[in-house]
Amino acid sequence: MESYYRSQIEFKKLKTIQMKKLKNSIVIAIIFFLVGPVVHAQNAIEGKIENWTHGEVPLLFNDYISKVKITMGNINADGKVIIPLDDTYLSNLKEAAIKAQENAPQGWELKFNTIASSFSCSDEGLVYENAEVILSGLPDLEVLSEDGSTSYGYLYCTNSLQLSSWLQLYGMVSAAKGYYLKWVFVEDAAAIKGSCNMLNYTGNDDENYMNTTVYDVKLQKGWNIIKYEITETFTSKEGKITPSKTEITKIDEVPADVQWLLL
Repeated sequence: MESYYRSQIEFKKLKTIQMKKLKNSIVIAIIFFLVGPVVHAQNAIEGKIENWTHGEVPLLFNDYISKVKITMGNINADGKVIIPLDDTYLSNLKEAAIKAQENAPQGWELKFNTIASSFSCSDEGLVYENAEVILSGLPDLEVLSEDGSTSYGYLYCTNSLQLSSWLQLYGMVSAAKGYYLKWVFVEDAAAIKGSCNMLNYTGNDDENYMNTTVYDVKLQKGWNIIKYEITETFTSKEGKITPSKTEITKIDEVPADVQWLLL
């Protein structure tokens, strides 16, 4: 597992013009995994893929640094998804980061993602509690056949197939109203509340729209489910649909209409 935690470390070098003012840093990347129905929230993520016919297969994280695929869960023959949750997730990540620091170039500094850096706003419209609390999360997981010869894609959990496609293609296709979930680990209780407004341009001459993100997130120490719900959309002159209002909340129970989707 050491290579898995090591792979979440991103080395970022600053531009020459910035070197006199800022130090280089090692950024611990936040990698979110979109999850589904939870039975035992603190022990494992459990869900169901409908019409599953591929037998028992592993859920894998592809460590791009070590080039190793690491098993982090599985789908059984009935389509049940089980992903164990580790209470030492963040401490293991910190240990891996310290080892990475030992081999880092001179002048580099260890830095973790925090609540403030993860949920930021350019117009200062947010109020934080414990803004510097460290936050991390589970990675996207790939589904492979038992022998590794066939990839069935990556798991997404939303209440909309179109929204899953939008996530998979990084916003290159139209979005849709609906929600998706993320599962994150925080080192201590924290909160984010407020509204963030950003003027976005579509690329069609001067066409633009206001993109609003509303935060009402109160996190407990350990694992949390975060719901990202797109409640309003904007349609451009060319017909592409993009989110124009997203509400972000921490939820205790997963809604009944979630779907495990494999894309």
